[in-house]
Amino acid sequence: MISLAAAGLACYKHGRVTARLVRMRFRTLRMGVRQLQTSAVALTKADIDEETVPFKNTKAASWKSTNSVIPAREVPVYQPVIIGISVMVFLVYFLILREESDIDSEFRGSLFDRVPGLEETQLKLSIEYNTKLGKDVTELEMRLAEIVGSK
Repeated sequence: MISLAAAGLACYKHGRVTARLVRMRFRTLRMGVRQLQTSAVALTKADIDEETVPFKNTKAASWKSTNSVIPAREVPVYQPVIIGISVMVFLVYFLILREESDIDSEFRGSLFDRVPGLEETQLKLSIEYNTKLGKDVTELEMRLAEIVGSK
């Protein structure tokens, strides 16, 4: 069977629609209407029970809408226990048992001591910000004067 698009390309010549294309589209439309009529006839009043179906006793009552979007996973019972123990062992090792290294001593120092000019820039920005908010900036200005005076 030829598709409608392929038939349309074959029957469309020089900007004119041929009678064959019109007949094919009408035939396709009739076939679609016929299919709708047969599916509507299949469901008659004899097929429908007059009783109401109790919703509480069906599987649909216990179905959660999240199960339609996110499928339910089977999580092993022991998974939370294993994760908890692993995190606890990690924390005990890194916070208690591990010996200090030279990197740890580097972290103890101030960032202002390690990066030259950072504290001065930070103070200027803080003074500008607090001035806009109408806050007191006397302590910040005193610290900035100390830093500029020590240079």
